[in-house]
Amino acid sequence: MSMAHSLELRVPLIDHKLVEFAATVPPEMHLKGMQKKYLLKRALARRLPGRILNRKKGGFNVPVPGWLRGDLRDYTRDILSDRILRKQGFFNPRYVQKLIDDHNDMKVDYSRNIWGLLIFTLWCESIGSGVSRSEAFTGEDTLSDWSEVRRSDEGSSSLVAKSEN
Repeated sequence: MSMAHSLELRVPLIDHKLVEFAATVPPEMHLKGMQKKYLLKRALARRLPGRILNRKKGGFNVPVPGWLRGDLRDYTRDILSDRILRKQGFFNPRYVQKLIDDHNDMKVDYSRNIWGLLIFTLWCESIGSGVSRSEAFTGEDTLSDWSEVRRSDEGSSSLVAKSEN
């Protein structure tokens, strides 16, 4: 049921006898101060080195930085191309290309930024033939006065496309 709600939950120690025992442990013994998994660590202290028992929790990291520098390098450049970004008008193409270049040159890890831009751009392109900034907003607070990225964006340090006003 957890996966149906995009949650990753696991029961690493699934032996029913251990689970039954754990259910009998009084709540006041679940923690010792703020030390989590106190009983489990104490039970395994003779079998595992301290560096294992006391290390910080490590999550599962998706290797997006490597993907963007490797297998997805050309794809990312195609999707975040000057032509597509200008057509959509949301982001400054020069700034985006600088992010990609700095990431690929391993100057800075911009993988989270680039991944977000990539997903947003793909989402915009998947809505019909692509949505532009002026099409994205309607009504009184319209941004239809926003142009595609101005040609004078050379040297700009802004991610967001500029307005004519």
